[in-house]
This record gives sequence, structure tokens and C-alpha cells, in this order.
Amino acid sequence: MANLTSLYNIAKNSEKIQLNEVSENGEDKLLTGTILHITKCNKPLASYRPMMKADGSKCMKVSAASAIYCHLFVLIDVLSSGTFVILTRTLRETMRLLQIADIGIGSTVCIIEPVKEEYFGEDSNNPIIETEHPLLISRSQHTNEIVVPSTRTSTAFFGFRLHNAKVMLTMISPTTEEVCLCAVCDGKTPILCNGKHRKGWVMKTKVIVNGTSISRHFFQSYKLSKIFFSDEVLKCDSADVDISLLRKTVKAICEKIHTWQLCGWTKCASLDDGGLSEVNEVHISSIQPANAEEIGNLHLKNLCSQTRDTAVLIEEPTCSTRF
Repeated sequence: MANLTSLYNIAKNSEKIQLNEVSENGEDKLLTGTILHITKCNKPLASYRPMMKADGSKCMKVSAASAIYCHLFVLIDVLSSGTFVILTRTLRETMRLLQIADIGIGSTVCIIEPVKEEYFGEDSNNPIIETEHPLLISRSQHTNEIVVPSTRTSTAFFGFRLHNAKVMLTMISPTTEEVCLCAVCDGKTPILCNGKHRKGWVMKTKVIVNGTSISRHFFQSYKLSKIFFSDEVLKCDSADVDISLLRKTVKAICEKIHTWQLCGWTKCASLDDGGLSEVNEVHISSIQPANAEEIGNLHLKNLCSQTRDTAVLIEEPTCSTRF
């Protein structure tokens, strides 16, 4: 385990920089980003390096043979609109990055002494950032909104974030398969733990943002679900959940939340002929109330409530089809 005091001292005394300021020398520099996506790498990936051509112009060239990586992290810079990736070569390297508890999808983290030498893709939209240190939780706030990209210009990852959005959760139901409730997995398909701990269910929902459905995918998240339901209930058998009461609970609490902040990413697939897919896939990574005080008040009410209609019945941890 890294010396946390030493790490936080380095972070505290480092210069905060934007993504476009990261270079091959990251000493005493600090980059901050929000984790949008974590996935296991299931095929060889190529990295690219800027090269100077004979005529003086620049081009992107594969730096080496495609390599097998362990995990791919996609993050969005807190201080700019840039999206970058971190690649780990081994599980040990992944676990070193995630040494600090409660870091996962939706977390804003510090990357200490970041280094940039190569890019994930030929168009230089996604720099590959490397660091020799674990990620640290950051309380930095995003400085600007980035709307959901609507154009298809590249196969790169493009992040987005909205600060004060009107959100409606619809078609809510519990996940039918067991998911992991750890911070990294966040109620999604197990990423690192293989579902060996903290099994349970979370709610999945369609998300309407400012009156528009921005993603065709259902969204599911432990961090979002625990705003509405206690851990005792989320660890019950999903077959015992009354969907009508679940939706009633979510609706009652959502009426008290005025605005939300959310982030996510988009990506276009490349076609065999070299073109881009007609579908610009949009994935939501995290949804949380914009006002932190609203979370605290609602969560306390949720845990203490003894009424069937508004929140969870804590005295029956086996759930027994009731909230």
C-alpha cells in the first residue's frame, strides 16, 4: 500500500494542469479527471505517436506492435473538455491504480505526475496518460459543461458533462442478474472482483435529460440506487422486489431533487470500408443530484422511514416483496 500522507503531500504541492499541458515530463504536475468508463481489454490495442514527415508536416504512426492490455480507463479532464485514457498492462498495475478505497466509475480523481507520450487512435483525440502513482480521490469541481456530441467525426472517446440538468427516470425495474455493489463495478457487470463480493441488485432505468432521451441504453448504478434504497434492500433477491412500489419510491424522492449532474461518453464504431457507423453511441456514466445537501436529507429520510409507500422498510431485511 502506498504511503497516503506522502502521496497527498505530492498532490498538494503539485501544479494543477490541463490535459493539453501534459508532456513527457510530469514531475510536480497534477491532472484531475472523472472516470467515465472502465473495461477489460479483450483484444490487442495499438498506440500511436506523432511523427515528423520529410516535408515538415506531422502524422500519427503506430509506435510499436499492438499489445495486449489488462484494463482500459476513460476519463474526462476537469479543467478542459479533453478526454483521455489510461491503459494498464497487468492486473497488478490495475490494482495499484485503484489502491484507494471507493474509486470507480463516476469518481473524480487526481493523476499524480502524469506523462503523455502516445495516443489511443490515429487522430490524437485521446492521449494515453501514464502515472507511477495510485489514483487519489479529488474534490475538484468541473469548470464548464460539455454537451453530448451529436456529430460523427471520429472513432475516439468523447466525454460530456452536464451540471444542472432536469432528469426524469422512467421504465424503472430491478436488475434480474446479480451485480456487484463495490465502488469499481458500481452495480454493473463485474470489472475486477468477478462478482465475488457485495452481490445484490440495482435499479435500471431509461434516462430523460432536459426532455430528451440521450441514450438508447438502460442505465444502472449502485451509487444512484442507494439514494433511494438502503443496502439491506439492495442485497435482497431481486425477485422479491415489487416494481410498482419501487417506482413509487423513486418518483416520490425524485420530486424533491431539483437538478442533477451527470457525465458520460460517446463513441462511433468504424466500419469495414473505413467509414463511421450511423449510430453515435451515448453511454451515461454517473447521475447524482446537483445539490449535495439534497442527497444527505433524502438518504436520512430513506433510512429512517417506517412507511411502506415512501421508502424502505428496514425492519424486514429479507425484503419479502415490500418496501
